[in-house]
Amino acid sequence: MPTIHQIVYVTLITAFLMLLSIKTGYRDKARDLADRYKVKNKFFGLVSEAIECDLCLSFWLSLVIAIFFMLITIDCSWVLVPIL
Repeated sequence: MPTIHQIVYVTLITAFLMLLSIKTGYRDKARDLADRYKVKNKFFGLVSEAIECDLCLSFWLSLVIAIFFMLITIDCSWVLVPIL
């Protein structure tokens, strides 16, 4: 599959999932949950900041989607898509 098609597929799915999480309120709930546990563990503080940042969230979400497609299609070129 051409790389441009891979980029478009991952981008569209990422944008859809980000908008869905914002509209349903799951993004705010996840951020609030990470903020609650931030006192016990600094990792949750980093997670809370990453959820708040649109660029960070879109990169990590696209990486997860690309890895999922890589496992389904057994094509390692999917891993390069979030960087592109």
